[in-house]
Amino acid sequence: MYVNPTNQPSLEFIQAITDVTVSCIDKNSFRNIKENHPHLIQLDLLMTEYYAMWLEKRLFEFHTLNAIDRYKLLLLEQPDFIRHIPLTYIASYLGISLETLSRVRTKI
Repeated sequence: MYVNPTNQPSLEFIQAITDVTVSCIDKNSFRNIKENHPHLIQLDLLMTEYYAMWLEKRLFEFHTLNAIDRYKLLLLEQPDFIRHIPLTYIASYLGISLETLSRVRTKI
């Protein structure tokens, strides 16, 4: 079983912008549950693989697409985001300023 050798907290965090219900579990409890329920190990690995694939895609997009193309891709893949998420967060997600996002939106 993989154990984070540095035992450091993640540098990332998730912030909800709508009401949500969250369940939390500490690292040791999660490890114990996985030992007692081996099928959860596979689920944990699958989630890690999906995250790695998403992260690789996102990095590739940042390196290969300009701001307009990143915005168009977001519109194509997640059209609901534009309707439900404040533009400040959209700009941050795209790695651009709010002013740049405004210019991008007028060009499309």
